[in-house]
Amino acid sequence: MSANKTFQLNTGQLLPAVGFGTWMGWPPTGTDGGTTAEENYHAVLAALRAGYRHIDTAAVYRVEEAVGRALKDSGIPRSEIFVTTKLDCPDHGRVADALGESLKRLDLDYVDLYLIHWPQGAGAAKDVTPLETWLQMEKLVGIEKVKAIGVSNFSEKTFASLLEKGSIVPAVNQVEVHPYLPSIQLREFHDKHGIHTMAYSPLGGQLQTQLLGNKNTLLADEVISEIAKSHLVTPGQVLLAWNVLNGSSVIPKSANPERMKANLELPALGKEEMKRIDELHRSEGKHQRLATPPQGLHGWSYQDLGWDVHRGPDRHSRMRRGSDSQLRRMSFYVRSRSCFGMSGIGEARNTPIPICLIAIPEASRSCARGVGTYRDLLRL
Repeated sequence: MSANKTFQLNTGQLLPAVGFGTWMGWPPTGTDGGTTAEENYHAVLAALRAGYRHIDTAAVYRVEEAVGRALKDSGIPRSEIFVTTKLDCPDHGRVADALGESLKRLDLDYVDLYLIHWPQGAGAAKDVTPLETWLQMEKLVGIEKVKAIGVSNFSEKTFASLLEKGSIVPAVNQVEVHPYLPSIQLREFHDKHGIHTMAYSPLGGQLQTQLLGNKNTLLADEVISEIAKSHLVTPGQVLLAWNVLNGSSVIPKSANPERMKANLELPALGKEEMKRIDELHRSEGKHQRLATPPQGLHGWSYQDLGWDVHRGPDRHSRMRRGSDSQLRRMSFYVRSRSCFGMSGIGEARNTPIPICLIAIPEASRSCARGVGTYRDLLRL
């Protein structure tokens, strides 16, 4: 499959099928599971030199300045690079100002795509509805600071008011998509309305791995490994090819230059191979999210978000059969200013952060409500 493959958005823009993601884990300003700004700078620069022409970032990642430096130092003309960034949840009431701040950090005159990172607002913007935020986004079109607008982590439920009362159809919805979470119904919905699917965490998730200590079973899946072996490629290349052949662009992440190059060279999977991968999520215990906290985000449950967590084997029932230690980890998430619930802890990884107890089983009631640090959270 050509490394130069693109998808056409409803704006007419051409989006590279394989982009480079800059979400490298928390905290973004330290090495306790996250990358430093300097590490991110070198990763983006290496990706651009390897041939990537779509760079995906976000305000909440706190790496926009590093990304901007890499874009400039690459020497590649701005017109040849597609840049995506995202609106943070606390900024839902000040969209234009937030875009200006991102452009300043990126040192760019415009971005090719600006996304609402999550449908829910936070902090002072917690009561701002997705529609109100979208109507502010629509006002950005035509001011030469953004070429296209879209959303991220939206469902049919959260799309409803936008499509009914908005005047612009989002160009993109960036969501978690991989063989264990194929999001078939949502992708069909996107196709019906001319919305492109951009898949994040196409190789599996990082956040739950950090919080729970889980292994990334997607890359180790026997079917994926078998197909990879037959094509003399890596499991990661097979996973990316599966998404691209299904019509979704992907934004994998890597700090390894050789892996970066490999991820641009995708195998041509056959119909039977695609079918085998399509069926993976139907196996017991495999239908699951790998990149988001298990109990929802920033005060919104999966049901509030409109995410159907019960299609396929029930992930939550499998969680309950885990060890008490795992259950304790699954039952906590951090409340802070960002929609990821972890913004504000990058500067000092031992800074006290509130930890909220939710849906914890009886066996772990000894873990009472309290305050801990990021390190404490990883030790739970």
